[in-house]
Amino acid sequence: MSASKSRPARKIINSSYISLDGVIDNPDQWPAIGSDSSSYGIQTDLLMACDAVLLGRRTYDAFVPVWQLKEQPGQDIVQYGFGPLAHLLLEHGLLDELRLWVHPVFAGTAGPDDLLFRAGKPVVWELADSRTLTNGIVILSYRLAE
Repeated sequence: MSASKSRPARKIINSSYISLDGVIDNPDQWPAIGSDSSSYGIQTDLLMACDAVLLGRRTYDAFVPVWQLKEQPGQDIVQYGFGPLAHLLLEHGLLDELRLWVHPVFAGTAGPDDLLFRAGKPVVWELADSRTLTNGIVILSYRLAE
């Protein structure tokens, strides 16, 4: 690729489940709401549109710095769950899109590390898309505001 043609950087897309009370941890332990067959297709479409999955330290130690990974050729990058890695990406301006799967449940109990909220600098997002599933889950897709 010539220096005169710039290629847009790959996007890092975070996809996270969240309860109405802000809990992001242990969604398998939340009250059951039933399934929606389209949710599998939505997750598959996202995964197939990306050619890399970014995993945190607890799952896998990456050797390529994330900012270098974003600049490499390829499709977008998906990162699941809003734990320490997602907060680090957000803090350093590397998270481009956020897809919140809002479950219509109150998880009930959670510690500070189980919630979406963390102290940090304000970041403005703009709503890019929304979708309501038959089981009441609402998928809110936000992109970093320009």
